[in-house]
Amino acid sequence: MLRAIKIPESVKEADGFVQQIGKFQKEQRRTKDRYSGKIKTLEAESQIKITSIEKTIERRTIALFIFLKRNWDELTQKGKKKVVKLITETIKLKNTQPAVQIQNQKKVIEALETHNLGQFIKTIKEVKKRVILANPKLIVGIKGLSITHREIFVVKPKETGIAVTQDVKKLEKLLRKR
Repeated sequence: MLRAIKIPESVKEADGFVQQIGKFQKEQRRTKDRYSGKIKTLEAESQIKITSIEKTIERRTIALFIFLKRNWDELTQKGKKKVVKLITETIKLKNTQPAVQIQNQKKVIEALETHNLGQFIKTIKEVKKRVILANPKLIVGIKGLSITHREIFVVKPKETGIAVTQDVKKLEKLLRKR
């Protein structure tokens, strides 16, 4: 490696090398700055296109949900099926996993302790959401604590295998506005 590198042979030549390094550093900075600006411009341009595509996907997803609702009985055999097979694609309604919602964690912990439900409390005084999900009936009536889940509409093209989801309540709300 050292054979390929020219070694300065005098102080003057060494000084010139240092100057050249400075010039290369400036060139490196200018190049970074020039491309950094181009990258930012490209990112901004691509974000405009991406946002447009995302809106198109959302509109198509909403349109498919409306189609599903309008043809519910036929497509789902009067609600017996949740997965609808189209010609080459599928759409479906799907419930998310149950999730524990806590409002004012301190008061919920106090309420759980009052009801001798310490098994739902972590030793660091946090509510044990997984334990609550496994025993939902035991927390009925505990103020500030509820178990929620939501239904989502899923569109998954075979070509990409990427699922697009929308909250069914949000879509239903949009339907009512029409």
